[in-house]
Amino acid sequence: IKFALEIANGLEHLHKFEIIHCDLHPKNILVDNGVLKITDLGCSKIFRENSLSNSNPCGIIEFIDPQCFISSRKKFKRNYKSDIYSFSMIMWFISTGRKPFKDSNKFTLAQKILEGLREKDLPQKTPHEYINIYQ
Repeated sequence: IKFALEIANGLEHLHKFEIIHCDLHPKNILVDNGVLKITDLGCSKIFRENSLSNSNPCGIIEFIDPQCFISSRKKFKRNYKSDIYSFSMIMWFISTGRKPFKDSNKFTLAQKILEGLREKDLPQKTPHEYINIYQ
């Protein structure tokens, strides 16, 4: 739970300054003196209501918000919920030690994410708080 709170606090701090990370995944979470830190703001954006980005979505596909696969012509909507989705996938990763949908190719994986599918088999030791965030 400590990890979840530290990541959530980091996201809250970014969002207070209207920054959307846009590339949140486990490799962008580092440990500094026992405290988790969100790093790599290279894909981050200042949030603007109803804004679109002309770039391809940044990130590792398992952690990308499903909304990014909906928009057409390479325009992807990003908002604070995009980071929250990525955060929930990080909680999955922390609980299981692996990315979700590990056996899927990229196309199948994107389709599963777009359809809002979730893996059903969480480890028995998964804290209920993580399950609530993930779902």
